[in-house]
Amino acid sequence: MLSRGKKLVLLTRPTSPIERNEAVEFSVPPSDINQNGSNSVLPNLTSPHSNTVIDDENSTENQTGCTTGTDSSDDFKPPSSSSSSSNSSSSSSSSSDSSSENEAVDDQESTSSPKTRGRKRTRNPNSWKKNIAKKLRNSGNEYRSIKTGKTVQARKIGPSCSGKCRLACSSHFTQEKRIQIFKSYWELGSIERHRDFLNSCIRPLEIASRRIKTNRRYPRQGNSAFYLLNDSQSIRVCKTFLINTLGISPRTIRTVIDASKLNDGIIPEDHRGKHGKHCKLDNDMIKAVKDHIESIPKVESHYLRANTSRLFIDGGLTIAELHRNYKEVQKQNNKPAVNYDAYQRIFNHDFNIGFFRPKKDLCDQCVAYKNAPEQEKVKLYASYKIHQEEKSLSRIEKDRDMKECQDPQSTKIVCTYDLQAVLPCPLGISSAFFYKSRLNCYNFTISNAKYRETTCYFWHEGLGNRGSIEIGSCVYLYLLEVANKYPGCDVIFYSDNCCGQQKNRFVFAMYYFAVTKLNINSIRHNFLVRGHTQNEGDTAHSVIEKVITRAKKSGPIYIPEQYISIIQGAKKTGKPFLVKEMNYSEFVDLKALADNINFNMTKNINGDAIKISEIMSIKFIKNCANYQYRTTYKTENWEEAIAMIESNRHNLHRGRGNVTSINEVALKPAYTSKIAITERKKRDLLSLVDTNIVPRYYEKFYRDLI
Repeated sequence: MLSRGKKLVLLTRPTSPIERNEAVEFSVPPSDINQNGSNSVLPNLTSPHSNTVIDDENSTENQTGCTTGTDSSDDFKPPSSSSSSSNSSSSSSSSSDSSSENEAVDDQESTSSPKTRGRKRTRNPNSWKKNIAKKLRNSGNEYRSIKTGKTVQARKIGPSCSGKCRLACSSHFTQEKRIQIFKSYWELGSIERHRDFLNSCIRPLEIASRRIKTNRRYPRQGNSAFYLLNDSQSIRVCKTFLINTLGISPRTIRTVIDASKLNDGIIPEDHRGKHGKHCKLDNDMIKAVKDHIESIPKVESHYLRANTSRLFIDGGLTIAELHRNYKEVQKQNNKPAVNYDAYQRIFNHDFNIGFFRPKKDLCDQCVAYKNAPEQEKVKLYASYKIHQEEKSLSRIEKDRDMKECQDPQSTKIVCTYDLQAVLPCPLGISSAFFYKSRLNCYNFTISNAKYRETTCYFWHEGLGNRGSIEIGSCVYLYLLEVANKYPGCDVIFYSDNCCGQQKNRFVFAMYYFAVTKLNINSIRHNFLVRGHTQNEGDTAHSVIEKVITRAKKSGPIYIPEQYISIIQGAKKTGKPFLVKEMNYSEFVDLKALADNINFNMTKNINGDAIKISEIMSIKFIKNCANYQYRTTYKTENWEEAIAMIESNRHNLHRGRGNVTSINEVALKPAYTSKIAITERKKRDLLSLVDTNIVPRYYEKFYRDLI
């Protein structure tokens, strides 16, 4: 019994093209497979999953034109071609089901065996154009040839054999039965299963007698008989009838017959691409490559640490440079080295390493909303809308402050500050620099929008870290200078939301101390919305990094002092960058200051808890015991909190002594000597000096590091 899809293509009119022995094209519908896995039309195959021999069938010309491509997997279920109209809906359903099953399997495999993400995307052969064309070809559908670029038409059933056929094939098979066999054959979707089916249809033909001629250059081969099933009966048909019914070429029949004779009637495995002579790397060589890549010092992204797991190495390196250095190391150890192709393949797929440090912040909340499905977007819309409103309002307020401070009568001074990405030292194009731990140098910039000047505070890790003490100390020194130059001013700061550096009680205590002790009317700090913190500091950092990249080509940077001269000459127009060299003795212990004055960041005057992470703006006014803060840019109503609270048993228990009057507080230095660097880093730095990669002229600087 035919399925509903097959009833649509039955031809009963005697005047049809088929009755006139004309070729009619039929598309291949979804596979009609029984529950037990067998086909309802094709005979039982002795080896349904066996493979076949090598031949050039895929490049031969058949009745429908030139074809290309190779084998495909057995589990492919082809979609309906564009030329078929009768079974398009059922074909689409089958294709969708197959795709869903394949995706489910892929998801299950990826879940069961997680793999470390590499720098490059893993390949997906199922999406390759040549494999898509291969699957369409093996299913008898129309496809576009990858080699020639031509469109190859879908397979079509040919006319029956002539009425003079002595086997009278047409009398045993109706046209509907031929169409059913044609469709079922191409639904197999695999060239291996096609050949297995043909092998079951071909049998050696034993003849009573044959005249044998000697000394023939090509001895005559044995004959073959061809059979097709009809109502569970094996009926012999002629070769023309078989070829036209299946829509194949004579070359296909010859390939199966020759392979069967050479292998005792069994179609052997197809060895195309399976010759076993592929070049394989030894495990020890792979391990040597990985060890070499792992030996390169890497750093996290300065701007995107929360959003990416990628590590970065100096942008002056390339994979080719790494491979050259790797070969030198292997040569010195008298060991073989892999070629560049193998090295870059391991680097890209087994490691997630970049050659630059991204600068632009990416907002994870905006990206999450953009990529969310429509149903989840409805849930995320409220928070996303607030996020966008805060972003817009913060920028509007920043632009307003920038314009107001340009007024000559205004006392406002608007500044933006940020810490630049780590600058390693020594720095150069020599490969030796990239395999040693280097000294980290820090550049903290404050850009004054009113007077269009930028001040850079520079130090290295032997003099200070990069926490709240160092950032707050640099800001305090800047406030000292502003108070002397522009007494009675109102200072407004803009920065990002880094709690470890500027958004904390220690820096806030410094603001309160500065507005009380210095000739400054007020200090306000506005924090830009997370993910949208681009500001003038990024522009200054970009100019500096470009100049450093150019300077590195003319010669290495051996000591931090060379960075200072480069930064001083980085800006070619306008006021040059003013560089302040920080010493360890200039950093102030802001933590001790916050404890001495018992700075309050717990509750406001209404008794509500203060959450530092939610503060968007904070303001300190001269001669005011309270400070103000707000958690949104939507309102001008500020919350108030007492800056200094009296000591009590709870405070004493936390190690805070009696509250000292702010006028009696003396700032203490945070460090009494240089900071010790790690033993490994000092060893690596001295090894560069000992090997003359860093000139001996700079030896004293590195040996003086603790």
